[in-house]
Amino acid sequence: MKCFATSVLISAVGALLVGCSNGLPPDLAKQASSDFHARYNREEFDELYAHAGDLLKRNYSRQQFVDFVAAIHAGLGDVDSSELVQSKITVSSSGSDVRLGYRTRFERGSGIEAFVWHIRSGNAQLVGYNIDSPMLARSQK
Repeated sequence: MKCFATSVLISAVGALLVGCSNGLPPDLAKQASSDFHARYNREEFDELYAHAGDLLKRNYSRQQFVDFVAAIHAGLGDVDSSELVQSKITVSSSGSDVRLGYRTRFERGSGIEAFVWHIRSGNAQLVGYNIDSPMLARSQK
């Protein structure tokens, strides 16, 4: 009986962990990155800034951020696909910071994207974004 009770308890804990996995910081950050790409493809650059965190907004005005993302879109086009290649989580009393690196294919090239999402109370806010693409550097010349 003791063995049965232990296996039931382990199964119940496992089910709870699986059931809650969608609310974990890495999952929220991955979904937020997917949402970013969808808004990017629809050229909703103002919306991207509106959903950004305070840290990003302190470092970049709305116009600077919109111009930056619009230049990426003008050079590379829409996102075709992205593959998660790196992730790192830092937990603090103010929430979790999730850094995600993607190898992303665009209409006119590819690049490595770096997202930093601040997760607090189940919400993801963009606090950092960068892209490294040789095609983008060529299109800026």
